[in-house]
Order: sequence, then structure tokens, then C-alpha cells
Amino acid sequence: MERSSSGLRTIATVFKVLAWVLLAVGIIATIVLYGVIGRFVAYAPPALASAGRFVAFLPIITGILYFLFFFITSNVIALLLQIEENVRTAAEHLSRQ
Repeated sequence: MERSSSGLRTIATVFKVLAWVLLAVGIIATIVLYGVIGRFVAYAPPALASAGRFVAFLPIITGILYFLFFFITSNVIALLLQIEENVRTAAEHLSRQ
């Protein structure tokens, strides 16, 4: 059977790869930012130090949210394509009878 929606399959694959890349970037950015802010927080007042530590963890939170969005979107596209393929197969099977 010919697949008529190869463009959507490509988009789903790109979204899945993008999800993992954004998660990795979020983790790396958090590590780097925590290291950079950690040097300055050592000499800061306690309130500013806790705010700096919170800001250092924002990239990982953002990375996780983007990961979830793109990964779930990719899986939904793949699921819809599988449903479409199964409906098409069932219609062909029923039309033969």
C-alpha cells in the first residue's frame, strides 16, 4: 500500500528529534548557568542567592516543557497516521466483500 502522508511522517520524526535536542540543550544550559551563577551567588545576600539558584534552573524546566510538547505532538501525529492507515485497510477489506 502506498503511503500518501510521508510529509506528516517526516514532520513527526523531526518533532521527535527536536524534542530530544531541546531537552539536551536545557540540561546543558542549566549546568552551565548554574556554574556561572554559582560563582556570583557565593558573595551575594541570601535572598539574591536563592533567586539566582532559581534562575539557574529555568532552562531545565523550559527544556522539559518543550520536550513534552514536541514529543507528545510527534506521537499524536504518528497515532493519527496509524488510525488513518487502519481505516483505509478496513475500508478496502470491506469493499471486497
